[in-house]
Amino acid sequence: MVQVFNNSPSAGYISWKDCNISYKGQTYSIPDGNTNLIYVYWKFSDPDGFYGSDVYPTLAEDDLLVFLNKNGIHLKVPNTTIIDGSLIVPESI
Repeated sequence: MVQVFNNSPSAGYISWKDCNISYKGQTYSIPDGNTNLIYVYWKFSDPDGFYGSDVYPTLAEDDLLVFLNKNGIHLKVPNTTIIDGSLIVPESI
C-alpha cells in the first residue's frame, strides 16, 4: 500500500514509497522517490515513474495528477475532496 510522507526527507518535500498505478489492465510499479515540486503526476506514455513540476503540467487524456505538495504537506489528488484554494488550477472549476 502506498505510503506518502510530509516534510520528508527534509522540510518542503514529500516522499512516497510502495506506489503502483493500475490502468487499462496493467499495473506499473513506481520507484520510491521524493520532490519539493508542487505537482506530481504520472504519464501513460512513460508509465514507470512520476514526474514533478512547479507549474501545472499539460496532461494527456490518459495521464494522472497524483499528488500536490503544499510546502511539504501532501494531498492525494484522486482522493481529495477539499483542496486548498492556493492549489486551484485556473479554468479547472
